[in-house]
Amino acid sequence: IGATDWWVEGYGSGLSLRACLHALKVRYRIHVTFSAGNLQRMAHSGYVVADNDVSGVGEVAAIATGLPYWMPERSGQDINDVHQAMGTFRTSQVLGKWVREMKEKKAAA
Repeated sequence: IGATDWWVEGYGSGLSLRACLHALKVRYRIHVTFSAGNLQRMAHSGYVVADNDVSGVGEVAAIATGLPYWMPERSGQDINDVHQAMGTFRTSQVLGKWVREMKEKKAAA
């Protein structure tokens, strides 16, 4: 109870997201869907962490869920790439800031 659903495409993304959310000390349930199509069909609550595919497939799937989504800035990256490059602390701070912004936006609506 009180855990937030998080949706990702890949297992590596799920592990990186887990490390970051654990660092933020938040309650979470991570769902690994193994494809953008499954992500689009399965994600129904919480947040999506999308892959920034060169083809745009990850973002299209994330938008189709209707859920708030975070995506790395650089094309061709997923959260695992960001986590590898920036480390757990910095990546968790980016995600934490994004979640706060999403909550403020929801409260203002």
